[in-house]
Amino acid sequence: RNFFMATQKKIETVQELKEKFERAKLTVLTDYRGLSTTDLNSLRNELAELDSEYQITKNTLTARALKEAGKDALVTKEALVGPTAILFAYQDESSPVKSVLKTIKALSLPILKGGFLGNQAISASQ
Repeated sequence: RNFFMATQKKIETVQELKEKFERAKLTVLTDYRGLSTTDLNSLRNELAELDSEYQITKNTLTARALKEAGKDALVTKEALVGPTAILFAYQDESSPVKSVLKTIKALSLPILKGGFLGNQAISASQ
């Protein structure tokens, strides 16, 4: 029974992520290691005001959701290694990025792993 519930939860998580990948104008995968809970929460609060969110995800579920959303070709396999948190920007794609970049510059964290703008892949260096 617990196995079924765990499996059901994973299916729901994949579905939620798939919908977010489809809805987001901009998606950025990051490695959040080193980001304190306080910094993580302040970043999340800042992004929430910009109709965006920052969600920690499991790589296997993220890969499955990307495939179901037809966006798996936009993300490198390397981007799905190690701890991953995803920025989903639903409205103005530049404001959340500026917010995250400000945090990254201040803390040298989180580390950008890649992502996509619509159906255009973006690398960590971009």
